[in-house]
Amino acid sequence: MQEPRDFGFNSKETLAFVLDSTPPPGFTQHWSRWRDLVWAEPAALEPTASSGLTQHGVTHVVRSLGGVYVGCRLSGAAPGAARGVVITSHGYGVPDQPMDDRDPWTVRDGMAVIKIRLRGFPGSDGVTGDLTGAPFGHICAGLDSSEPELDWSISGSTADLLNVFRAARLMYGRNVPIAIHGESYGGGIAVLAASQVFGTDNVHRMALGVPTLGGWHWRMEQRVTSGSGYDMARFIEAHPQLRDRTRELLRQFDAVVHARRVVCPVVCKLALKDEVVPAPTAAAIFNALGSDPGRKWRFVTAFGHFDGGVEDLRRHVQYEGLIGEFLDPAKRPREMMG
Repeated sequence: MQEPRDFGFNSKETLAFVLDSTPPPGFTQHWSRWRDLVWAEPAALEPTASSGLTQHGVTHVVRSLGGVYVGCRLSGAAPGAARGVVITSHGYGVPDQPMDDRDPWTVRDGMAVIKIRLRGFPGSDGVTGDLTGAPFGHICAGLDSSEPELDWSISGSTADLLNVFRAARLMYGRNVPIAIHGESYGGGIAVLAASQVFGTDNVHRMALGVPTLGGWHWRMEQRVTSGSGYDMARFIEAHPQLRDRTRELLRQFDAVVHARRVVCPVVCKLALKDEVVPAPTAAAIFNALGSDPGRKWRFVTAFGHFDGGVEDLRRHVQYEGLIGEFLDPAKRPREMMG
């Protein structure tokens, strides 16, 4: 199987890759309207019995933008006993197993974990239907709407994660640290949601694995053949009348732009070669993070969405062990990362 291409960069150039993180025109107004809509509604974790959703390992639901019920699974320490909470989502592929209690955090006494399924994925598709089977993939569902800011899956998924964070704050209390973990698609959504937490609450720490949704202008020029970027390119090609509007919307939701507003400690897994999430774009998100240089760390693997053999697999397993400690508020990040 052929290795992913390097996009013309060596390892150092990939990790040092930067893109313009300047907010586009209308950014403040766009997100002010979006926040007004999302924050206007209460957010609470309710047992599934209240919604009728019991499949895919769901134990609780949160009502989100557009009346969508977001399926969650709670495990670990109960409210009142938790010293920390981790909210974790998932990648772009359709999960092939129900959510369960396996994770790197609840093996530690006092840690609580909330696993979520973003809207349109199994466990959160009661209102939206299955968006993973949309003609141009989950990422493009709702882009052809007359109100894509409300109906687009990425806008809704960002609201989903933000509302779960708000609900966790209500359930576990003001003084309990809440961290966010996301891989690939979930990593990009995590950056967007954390950007909207900024100024209202605090994300304690974040762990991001090869985060996507960044550097769309550059990414569209690379003609990738898989992943969410491929789906987006197909949508734009099939809807030339929506090209300009879609490109503007992508700029508003660019994770490189939103990364500036993420200021908490972050550990980020970056691949030297990856085409599904082009490796330079994941690095650009990391490099744009607003966290102080001494509060963000790279964990480098040879490959991202590619079977790179035993040694690279070990690196990915090491990362899982690392984030189990990193997101535990009992651990000091600088000492651990040293």
